[in-house]
Amino acid sequence: LLVYNQGDDAVDIDEAYSGTVSNVVIHLGAASDLAFEIDGREDTNTAVDPSILTSISYTIDGVVVFGSGGISDGGDQLGDWKKDATGANKNISYYDFANDETIRGIDPDTYAAGANDGANLTFENVDYVGGNTEDNILSGVSTATTSDAAWLEIVTALNTSNGATLQSFDDWTYYSTISGNMIEQVNSDTQTVGTPGGETHISHDTYWSGEVVMEGKVVVDAGATLSIEAGTTVKCKSSANPEDATVLVVAKGGMINAAGTAADPIVFTAFDAVANPEVQGKWGGIVVLGTAPIGEENNNEKIEGIQGGATVTWNFYGGTDANDNSGTLQYVSIRHGGAIIAEGNELNGLTLGGVGAGTTIENIEIISNSDDGLECFGGNVDVT
Repeated sequence: LLVYNQGDDAVDIDEAYSGTVSNVVIHLGAASDLAFEIDGREDTNTAVDPSILTSISYTIDGVVVFGSGGISDGGDQLGDWKKDATGANKNISYYDFANDETIRGIDPDTYAAGANDGANLTFENVDYVGGNTEDNILSGVSTATTSDAAWLEIVTALNTSNGATLQSFDDWTYYSTISGNMIEQVNSDTQTVGTPGGETHISHDTYWSGEVVMEGKVVVDAGATLSIEAGTTVKCKSSANPEDATVLVVAKGGMINAAGTAADPIVFTAFDAVANPEVQGKWGGIVVLGTAPIGEENNNEKIEGIQGGATVTWNFYGGTDANDNSGTLQYVSIRHGGAIIAEGNELNGLTLGGVGAGTTIENIEIISNSDDGLECFGGNVDVT
């Protein structure tokens, strides 16, 4: 997973997500918010049925986080762990940050430090490269949690054995070049999908290849599979009204089979040629909704960022199938998305709602999304 220049958070975890996110490069832009925003359960007043949701603990393993060249926002760009977040955070390297950036949150009742009884939120092998101090990095954290911060080490150079395997991102990612036009290849066999401000449903197995122009809400219905050929470019049209933003939604029971390769990645980008890699919010993003357990009592919630009245039912996620298989995303580059409808109601580059362990998500690049890069709402799919 590669997230570059997002507007809000690079990796955002909510509603008892219990999968693993591994081998990640995060590169914040000048206006990016946090590298990590990690929440626990949303519905903390209701007991979780252990027969459905056996774990509310995630794993983040192997991340290199690049700051924006020492530009300071005087905040907590390193991350915020809150709402009784429970999980393991290990092998993380922070590089090229201003020395007033901090970590925030880390609830004392879930943080495991030394003999702490919580043992539910752990940190291991976290490097910070630069002149910041441990005390300052942890100044936004309760003093009750910082008595044993052996997991945090201040170093003078990037530890190449800690964090992501950077070679995984060579050649196939736009990030590896950051030059030229964002749309590098235009194929001749163009197909157009969707209508301006409308809602188009894919109700039977469908195949995309070459160049696809997408507009409005395109929904892969339950029982249907959208297959996208390696090397396909999907050019997404902009809308003046964020509620009508172009977005691809894989509904519960639907599947996407987007298997690109390092030589021929699948690219979702803005319809109009965008030469500046910093441009954000030209369209929506990709939303995958599954039937895996989430941190809500009824395991059925409506995803944010998708407008619609009471008759809209395809925007719900969650269920009881931890092995939910919503398909495959491999070598997919998502560029210039993130329509913002209102505060707390935005589209991310890649949104995963209740997506289960049977789904494959690997080698993903998210360039300049105006809200979060990746946001996981419950589920237990691994992202690597």
